[in-house]
Amino acid sequence: MASSDERQFMIMRRGRIYSRIATAHLGKRAERGYSSGYKAGYALGFELGKAQRNRIFDGTSIILPVDSTRVDTIRTIERMEALTRHPYELIVASAECSESTKKYLEERSGCIRHITAKQDEGITRVLGTAIQLSAGKRILVWLGDIPSYDGWIDELIVEVDRDDSVEIVGVSQGMDHHTLAKWNLCCFMFRRELLSRIELWNDELPTLQECLGEWIRQLPVENVNIVESKWG
Repeated sequence: MASSDERQFMIMRRGRIYSRIATAHLGKRAERGYSSGYKAGYALGFELGKAQRNRIFDGTSIILPVDSTRVDTIRTIERMEALTRHPYELIVASAECSESTKKYLEERSGCIRHITAKQDEGITRVLGTAIQLSAGKRILVWLGDIPSYDGWIDELIVEVDRDDSVEIVGVSQGMDHHTLAKWNLCCFMFRRELLSRIELWNDELPTLQECLGEWIRQLPVENVNIVESKWG
């Protein structure tokens, strides 16, 4: 027969075992609850996102095309966010980017929309897709280096909104303004309504600059305003 001390020890031991079992059970329940809550929240967010997809907001969609020639993607994004006033959305359209950039964009999911090229698609095609999926009242395509001063986008918005006859405002890093023959653009901005008047570019041309140059030259010279770059 067990002594009173031994019986007490066995009672305490069974208590600890039951406690561990109960804790494990509660842990599994909590884990299942978290998983269920996460899935429900994700599903709700997905549905709300679909509902909002076609709604235009009174701001600018900034689209950054990225391929193997751009080496400063992360720094460009961080500086752009630091120097750009809201409201805006930032969309990265990538045909090819480094593993470190991919990881960065995955971690920034939700703050930055990342649209990647499908197989055999080039940068011009994925840029067109990003424009079609954008939701801003104005659209800005960023081609140059990193903006260098606060409020850089405000000057472009003023130029675009000041005169309805101006369809596109571009920022040049050196070109013939009179003939529009040679394009070397940091960026260009236009109102969304332009997309209903002219089709997007021919993405079969060799380079992005050629595609964009041909697209912009569809417009009369007086409807295109080119200003000199203050950055990049």
